[in-house]
Amino acid sequence: MKKLKIYLSSGSVQTIPQMLDFARCAYDLSVVKIICWYRTELTPFQLKGTHAYYIRQKYTVSAEFTAKITEIIEKLKPAEVEIHGNIAFTNVELYRVVASISKKISNDRIKIHLYDDGIKSITDRYELSQLQEKEFGALKAACVKYFDAILTHETNPFSDYFRTTWPELMNYMWHHFFDVSYHLMNQYENHIHNGTSPFYRYIRKNTRTLERGGIHETDPKTLAFCLSLLNLNIPILNQIRQEMQHKNSLLYMGAGYFDTQKDNEITKKQVNKIIRMKDQGIIKDTDRVIFKAHPINHPKNRLKITHALGENVYTISNSLSFEILPLIGLAPKEIICTFSTLIFTMNKNVFRHIIGHADTKVESLKNPILKQLVKSAVIKKDIISGWLD
Repeated sequence: MKKLKIYLSSGSVQTIPQMLDFARCAYDLSVVKIICWYRTELTPFQLKGTHAYYIRQKYTVSAEFTAKITEIIEKLKPAEVEIHGNIAFTNVELYRVVASISKKISNDRIKIHLYDDGIKSITDRYELSQLQEKEFGALKAACVKYFDAILTHETNPFSDYFRTTWPELMNYMWHHFFDVSYHLMNQYENHIHNGTSPFYRYIRKNTRTLERGGIHETDPKTLAFCLSLLNLNIPILNQIRQEMQHKNSLLYMGAGYFDTQKDNEITKKQVNKIIRMKDQGIIKDTDRVIFKAHPINHPKNRLKITHALGENVYTISNSLSFEILPLIGLAPKEIICTFSTLIFTMNKNVFRHIIGHADTKVESLKNPILKQLVKSAVIKKDIISGWLD
């Protein structure tokens, strides 16, 4: 057997580029695939003829999950293992898989693709790019030593201490030990990052632009395959198209947390903010509101936000990755959202309003990345507010 591909990701930003990669080798029977998209569940019918397994797994990889992978490796004996994962969660996702399979296959036969996580990774890279030569050199040396030690000697890759002892630079050190490509968003990159910094010089040879695709650059067969994986048929697409093309369409993109208490708190903030935006005329009575909840919003909280938005609301299925819509030419006309990854994936002219992370506009504008985007005229200052403004 030639290759085993493992698609690891709990995030929606990484799912589409992984899906495009899977589509290109779907019917190549010399390649076995293990797909683990937590937010995009697949059935045997959808995977028929692809030589692919679907194993549902959250970003926190379990011992049971890696045992299934090593069992497949022992059975099929692949010449190469290729892993696709999320940059921001390498400590609880990729590392656990690599630590397990490296007992069965040598490191030089492992190829890794790590995908941008969006706002989290962008913030991390901003902070790392601020480090000067001496400071970066010391941090890199410490991380190399730590990485080498756990790859060589750690007997429990599932230990909880990896959640708190994993420096952000570790997510960008994989190429020091393996054949790795980092797939990064490049929209506004020059406005917020120091491309000549020691950090960027360290990762430059291994970076690629994150492939998001588009209706004009993705062949019909690949696109149709991706749509089938997302259960997007013609009637559903026509319905979404009709809503997106409505002359007064407005997308509201929600925020959420896995933790129930945190999700309840952010939902309360959203409901109150929506009421204020209506009072201030930011959301108009004539708007045809389209609501896309955050994928990890709890169902009862999605319902509360929907009720706050009003009666004339079209809700996009929570199982649908929003990133597929611009790819197939269904980008919304206007958007209201929190300061999120959308800023780095959509045209800047579609944003009607952006809610900063802090309670006030003044505090929100202290965010270094938002501050840079305003300074560079990517985002207009007057469309930004805080949760309580």
